[in-house]
Amino acid sequence: MITVTTTRRIIDANKNIVKFPYDKLSNEYCSINTNEFLFYSNNPEKVYNKDLADNGKWLCRETITGNGQIYTWHETACSMPITSTILIYNPNDFDVKISASNYGLTNRPNWQSDIIAWEDYFSSRSPIEKTVHANGYDNIFSQSIPAVGNGGNVFGIVSRLSVSDLNGKPASVVLFDLAYAVDSSSAIECAEAEDYDTTLRYRGLGKGFYETFNLPVLNIDETNDMWGFKFGSLADSFNGKDLIQMTDSSQKLSPNRLSGNYGVQMSVNMSIKNMGTAGNFAIFYGSNGGPCFPFVCYNGIFGKPTYSVNYGQIGLRNNEKPNGGYSYADILDLGWIEPSDEPINISFFTALTAMGAAPLVLGVRRL
Repeated sequence: MITVTTTRRIIDANKNIVKFPYDKLSNEYCSINTNEFLFYSNNPEKVYNKDLADNGKWLCRETITGNGQIYTWHETACSMPITSTILIYNPNDFDVKISASNYGLTNRPNWQSDIIAWEDYFSSRSPIEKTVHANGYDNIFSQSIPAVGNGGNVFGIVSRLSVSDLNGKPASVVLFDLAYAVDSSSAIECAEAEDYDTTLRYRGLGKGFYETFNLPVLNIDETNDMWGFKFGSLADSFNGKDLIQMTDSSQKLSPNRLSGNYGVQMSVNMSIKNMGTAGNFAIFYGSNGGPCFPFVCYNGIFGKPTYSVNYGQIGLRNNEKPNGGYSYADILDLGWIEPSDEPINISFFTALTAMGAAPLVLGVRRL
């Protein structure tokens, strides 16, 4: 029986090398619903006084239509408490309905990830519904963020969002990601972007937020080798075809693929075939780029088996361990599997959290 892993089992990548049997997988193994949007705001990541709406800036502004996802991630560097909010402007001559579901918020000190927001996202919650009148404004997901001198916080949003007219037909609105101290109404232009080439941070509108991976079979032999796939980077198992295509309406950032695919919900269908002796097996989660925060949602059960230590972080950044401190952790116990010519299929949800490093690695190992 497949169960969510509840114990913290860490595998050191320097001692256990993952083998990747597939390279440059075709689009048949990865599908994206490009009719949905991803409103994405992570540049600038660190928000200074100069980036506030009080000083004429918004963090991101995009026109969205129909169904999609909001994903924001920032750190405050402001000398005063601020408010973070998503401002909604309805440019239509008719009222629109806003519905937010599967949502989670981050407002935490000490450089924690947004793993708790993802846990809330996958839990069963009542939707937030609003009616925004013609040519009117409203706010959603407002949070009070303490001043940096009082601890400083990371803050962000992950939420599904739909926009329709009152008859249910898809409609368009303008979303603003704003931070302000007193005045939220003075923003007239986008905040200055951080250099993309050095940070790989983006803001803008993406084509899709929900990816389905129907992965080829992993054949597991007698050895204790780990077998897997890489996601979320140009050098992953899909040669970057899984990365969401982004555009920035402020035209400060060139169109690009979303490095890391942060904010993207991954529906993973993995198949394994035991070609060796009978034994116990597990699905693992890790990174070949730095730290990560493993989690899984399986059959409605959310698991974060490493969260008891360091807010769930495993692995180190390259500047903390020059030769790489990459690690993996088990997220699903598959139980006892007999040898068979027929593969076993496992389906689950996951994502790369904020502060995690791409490429994300998912795979299987013999225990």
